[in-house]
Amino acid sequence: MNAKIQSPKSKTRPGRNLDPVPLAEVVLDPADPRAYLLALREFVDERAGDAIRWYLYHKLSVSRWSKWVRLMAIAIATLGTLMPLIGSTPVLSWLGTEATGNYGYGLLALAGAMILGDKLFGLSSRWMRYMTTAMALQRHQAEFEMDWAALWLDIGDQQPSSEQQAQVLRLLRNFRLAIVTEVEEETRIWVAEFESGLAQLERLAQEGPRATPLDAATKPEIKTK
Repeated sequence: MNAKIQSPKSKTRPGRNLDPVPLAEVVLDPADPRAYLLALREFVDERAGDAIRWYLYHKLSVSRWSKWVRLMAIAIATLGTLMPLIGSTPVLSWLGTEATGNYGYGLLALAGAMILGDKLFGLSSRWMRYMTTAMALQRHQAEFEMDWAALWLDIGDQQPSSEQQAQVLRLLRNFRLAIVTEVEEETRIWVAEFESGLAQLERLAQEGPRATPLDAATKPEIKTK
């Protein structure tokens, strides 16, 4: 009897969340440990592939939003800075210097609010986290594939010995835990950034009308442990 591990097929389009897939209960047949190890390798490899695809897929939308917000903030801030100069031209001279100056302050405040929103929602930082995590996962996968190839070369077409079985299981375990650890670390950083954003928003609310979004966006972030 060949040992099999039931695992769902990988989705071409990752879902909103990276849902965990538990390892199905498997009865190891001592007469065919080779089939069991190969099935276990397939399960572990699929979980790593799911994680890599999830981060690579979701970084695209985050990257687009981050770039759009930053570019719009730069454009609006530039326009706000130039408003007094534009107001002195014949086209907008009818507004007056004071009015154009007020419009300029309003545009600068809007640009600051967009940058602050980027910080609070972590668009730019999330894109960087997704990229670094995906690269780390791919590195773990590459290391595992080379270690597996070297180990399986010694096994060949024969049934693995008890020592070889232990080596394969240890290799699969380390690879699986390395993937889980990278995801946990990315989640921990996200929680820390979210808490920092909430603290910054609370500080802005306490300062009241004296604080502007541009001031909050340019102040250093509060570090949380």
